[in-house]
Amino acid sequence: MESYVVFLRGINVGGVKVLMKELTQLLSDGGFHSVRTVLATGNVLLESSLATAAEVRDRCDQLLAEKYGRPLETLVFASSQVLDLAAAFPLSANDTEHRYLTLCAEDAEVLSEFLPADKSWQANGPYLYWLAPKGGTTDTPVSKALTKAARRHLVTTRNFNTIEKLAELIRQR
Repeated sequence: MESYVVFLRGINVGGVKVLMKELTQLLSDGGFHSVRTVLATGNVLLESSLATAAEVRDRCDQLLAEKYGRPLETLVFASSQVLDLAAAFPLSANDTEHRYLTLCAEDAEVLSEFLPADKSWQANGPYLYWLAPKGGTTDTPVSKALTKAARRHLVTTRNFNTIEKLAELIRQR
């Protein structure tokens, strides 16, 4: 059994409300094991006998579409990848900034065409690390650019504290 982290994109928007208790039950009934949601923002720790993260993603997407009557996209990473992510944030943040991680279904460099030419972000594989001033996250050029990019690319963003919390829970398993 392998351990994975599933990140749902765009839940509780556009008329679809995904309750974490229902999500846990759906994924458990769908063949996953040790399913646990973290926060109410679509973060799921689970175990699966499926061979790859892509297979886990396909199964999750299928279950969600059947339950909610429309596609709800997910990004799935092996728990070991999330542990590696949480180990180091590559940008220097200060007390007035929040750290964010945008997860991408493809190499995050494809997002660079949307992003400002500054040092507030860094792409690394399917990950985009970025900073935003506290109290003004949605007003930043990076946030606005990612909103546009999300129309063409499968991405979902988490506060980096959430990634660290997920990593801690993985270590406790």
